[in-house]
Amino acid sequence: MVDRAQDSIQRFSGIPAAIAVFLAAVLLSVAMLPYLEHLFVDEVRERNEAALRLAVEGLTGTLSRFEAFPALIAERPALADLLEHPDDDALRVRVSAQFSDDTEALGASDVYLMDRTGLTIAASSYLKDRSFVGRSFDYRPYFTDAVEGGLGRFFALGTTSQERGYYYAAPV
Repeated sequence: MVDRAQDSIQRFSGIPAAIAVFLAAVLLSVAMLPYLEHLFVDEVRERNEAALRLAVEGLTGTLSRFEAFPALIAERPALADLLEHPDDDALRVRVSAQFSDDTEALGASDVYLMDRTGLTIAASSYLKDRSFVGRSFDYRPYFTDAVEGGLGRFFALGTTSQERGYYYAAPV
């Protein structure tokens, strides 16, 4: 019986040591949690920043591809002619048809010409139900920038197309 009692005492004496080891492991884990969380957050932030840099570079490349076109298109003599003779329907159709060809060649959604008041007098959409011809965009920042002699740029929801887009404008 004495042997059994001694065995029980020896088994019981190992339990506090096991509890102490377990508690030490729990405390160490809790103490390490902020450090591990910080490591994880930093790793996620670095990955997201790299993805954002790639997205910005891609978007910048795509947008810069279109940046020169408004100024090049604005150099066409037919545009100045139409601005001088806005009632010339044959010229309006010819310019609009050229704009329609431009949208296909450039991969742009729309190309249009506005007079100094912001009224659209020719557009690639001239044959569509939602044509820009006859609509005023004088409130758009890209228009006011172009009227002031600069290259206008603006990201917005199209009021006619209802599509988000990046708009460019150049003075004629």
